[in-house]
Amino acid sequence: MLILPGIKRVGTLYNEHGLLDRSSAIEYHKRFDAAVVVANQVTAAKVLAQHIIANKDAYKKVQAQTGVPWFVVGPIHYREASFDLKTHLHNGDPLTRRTVHVPVGRPKTGNPPFDWYFSAADALTLEGFDKIKNWSVERICYEWELYNGWGYLKRGPSPYLWSWTSIYKGGKYVADGVYSDSTWDKQCGCVAILKELAEVDPEVREALKIREPAPPPEVRTRITTEGQTTVKTGGTIAAAGGAGQVVNATVTQPDKPAEPLISPFITYSAIGLGVAVVVVALILTARKLNLVHLKWSGQ
Repeated sequence: MLILPGIKRVGTLYNEHGLLDRSSAIEYHKRFDAAVVVANQVTAAKVLAQHIIANKDAYKKVQAQTGVPWFVVGPIHYREASFDLKTHLHNGDPLTRRTVHVPVGRPKTGNPPFDWYFSAADALTLEGFDKIKNWSVERICYEWELYNGWGYLKRGPSPYLWSWTSIYKGGKYVADGVYSDSTWDKQCGCVAILKELAEVDPEVREALKIREPAPPPEVRTRITTEGQTTVKTGGTIAAAGGAGQVVNATVTQPDKPAEPLISPFITYSAIGLGVAVVVVALILTARKLNLVHLKWSGQ
């Protein structure tokens, strides 16, 4: 299989999961308002919220380093590491070595055993969380799902966000690439924790008044930038395929005339492939912009 650099990243929402219609869009704006913690999990969700309150000083220290609100960090810490301060925020791997699961080899700098705060800051800056200035409800949900991955887009509401709420109807990946409709995620979702935090903490309650019915410019810019990166990659493929050095490359033997190293057919095929990469990237970028709008607002 030929893997084209850049295409998978830009087209992840489409190539792997199919373009979603309105009925299956995530709709952070509407779903957050509609979500309620299910009755049989309210007490347990409150316990988790209190655990985050107890760790607030630790999360506030990370907030001071990265700008990511403590009430955004806390639910990630629960989902990824069950609140264990001896593990990486990236994925729950032990701090005694660099991460061995995705993302592999983090942090890139420093030496183990790692300080939890140092590793947590690395995890959040790796995802670009430190560049976000306006943490609206919708942006929080979007970045949480981005942190976990887009694997649930075609399946329905991600349990990473919506487990233990009225939005989640079951279904879970039980292994890499293996999805089970009948399996329920037993962990609490980030949204349920956030709602319980708002019940007991005035700062969180006030923060949840910040709303963005549509994706902000920087989200759209990020998507467009990824598309432009892929277009440049496609152009590089085309150039490498025949516009420069490859066309003129020759191999000379003493008793034979110089021969092209790569046949003209392969050369022009490579040029065509590069053009195709550019066209596909532009189409996927436009579609992704539309899907993010649907995911965000349901409109």
